[in-house]
Amino acid sequence: MSWEYYFYGVGSVLIAYGAALLFISLLFKSKKNIMKDKKTAALLAILIGGVGAHRFYLGQNIRGLGNIFFMWTLVPAIAALINGIIMFQMSDELFDMTYNQEAIEKATMRAEIEALKNK
Repeated sequence: MSWEYYFYGVGSVLIAYGAALLFISLLFKSKKNIMKDKKTAALLAILIGGVGAHRFYLGQNIRGLGNIFFMWTLVPAIAALINGIIMFQMSDELFDMTYNQEAIEKATMRAEIEALKNK
């Protein structure tokens, strides 16, 4: 085998990574001030967590990129499966404290501002 075959193989893998990244980032364009659903995040982690879908959904884009770049090792898929099971078993309050804290704080600030406006 010559180096051309290796080069084209690596190039096609990088193109596949880039396409997966683009697809997932467009599909799960996350806004931090929107409350995330526990069941949706857990299902994404279990079904397609190997490519970091649940990380992009939760707004953890750097971790999602890590999942994409290392998905060939299958470690992100196994970790995502475990993470999805943990999310399913987590209480709603703990999930909100872990993943929705910023959205809760923004909603609280908006409510306080509205209360001040109505005085």
